[in-house]
Amino acid sequence: MTDVTDIHRKEHGDSPDVVVSAPGVVNLVGTHTEESGGLVLMCALDRRVTVALSKRPDTGLRFFAHDLGERKRTQISAVKFRREDRWANYLKGVVYEIARRGWTIRGVNVTVTGDVPTGIGLGSSIAMSAAFASAIAELFELDMTYPDLVECVTNVEGGFVGGCASPASVHAVFFSRPNAAFLFDATTYEYRPIPAALNHTRLIVADAGVRCAYDENEHRRRLEDGRTCMQVMQKINPQSNLRTCGLSELEEPVHGLSETSRRRCKHIVMENDLVKKAIVALERGDLATLGRVLVGSHASLRDLFEVSCPELDWLVRHTCETDGVYGSRLAGAGAASSVLTLLDIDALARYRVRLGEYERIFGFSTSMYECTLESGVRVHERV
Repeated sequence: MTDVTDIHRKEHGDSPDVVVSAPGVVNLVGTHTEESGGLVLMCALDRRVTVALSKRPDTGLRFFAHDLGERKRTQISAVKFRREDRWANYLKGVVYEIARRGWTIRGVNVTVTGDVPTGIGLGSSIAMSAAFASAIAELFELDMTYPDLVECVTNVEGGFVGGCASPASVHAVFFSRPNAAFLFDATTYEYRPIPAALNHTRLIVADAGVRCAYDENEHRRRLEDGRTCMQVMQKINPQSNLRTCGLSELEEPVHGLSETSRRRCKHIVMENDLVKKAIVALERGDLATLGRVLVGSHASLRDLFEVSCPELDWLVRHTCETDGVYGSRLAGAGAASSVLTLLDIDALARYRVRLGEYERIFGFSTSMYECTLESGVRVHERV
């Protein structure tokens, strides 16, 4: 943590009292299932957001985003959402949530840096909020439990900033373990690690440079489709839900349910089943089956949930035709999306060729991130 310590000292004129980092996360399989109480299989990545904090003698908040070269400032008593503050709203949201719950803090100098790519569905804002909330709790010795921290970050994402909070992603950021996927049950909020011996394989996240025409409103409409489906299915069978519902119940038109809603719910049912298959594949070290799970998930996202686009479909299809690739799928949610690929290390060069072909055909610039599975929030320094 020498780099962030030096950066903080140069920016604020004092050494940090505490340094905390949190990982970016990616959805391996189980996309759009948690809103209906489904299963989600996440991965915490070895790309992290790090925050360094030092106490101030007043109630001022001084935020410095090193990678952006941007500075924001306010007072604890004046914390509020301002659209122009962008990234700093997540930090302000943490202060707001902590104060709202009755904990008292003083002013802080804050430095933020990291290597989690933004805007491609890797939870960079969740990582920043989680690291900052944990650092505040450490610095002021607050009696915040992990459930308190999780609720704080979830409320920042879904309340203060006004986005769609993902409890699965928040839990994965806090509780993931190295060399393991993270299974989250959105009905019970129970979670556990799933050992993932990837050995000579790698997870690759690629920013394909294209943003699908799928915004927050589209996302909310799809959630409403899921709720409508649940209401209709429970009129038929009061014990029915999208965890227990079989595909056979959704293969044919359902009275009172639009064709669009039926397709959305069919995706959720299929994704829950794919999560179970992925767990078995990871436990057995069966990468071929895991790859087929990724491909099946992408097909469902493309055809049933309808959140992909031709450019990403091309990249996934041609990637899967590459020797040494087990599978590939759309990752992230909506416009904040990327392509997740599981491949042998020996296939990296061939995969780069595919990305080059994609760039020449579609004219988008791509970025590729080679990832391994990491732990959740870590406290690095505490003075």
